[in-house]
Amino acid sequence: MNKIFPVVFGLIMAITAFNASAGKTCDTYFQEMNELVKQAEAQYKNEPNAGEQITMMKSQLEEAKKTLASYPEDAQEQACSQALKAIAQAKDAVETK
Repeated sequence: MNKIFPVVFGLIMAITAFNASAGKTCDTYFQEMNELVKQAEAQYKNEPNAGEQITMMKSQLEEAKKTLASYPEDAQEQACSQALKAIAQAKDAVETK
């Protein structure tokens, strides 16, 4: 996957914007995001300032988890479902380039 960093950052922002106890859909979302962060770490390990940006992404992902936990389960599931669709679309866009 090329240029995964902007995709990961955008997806973290998307789930944080939903402001929505994580269910199965949210567990899947966070697994996907963790995998994307790992890919970004590998891809950008030699880039200046990448470590700082990846640390920020991880922090934002943790904040998203906390925010998500404070909302009703149905709202969480809806937000995570939409975020998973966004991940799939972003992956498709990156892979077709």
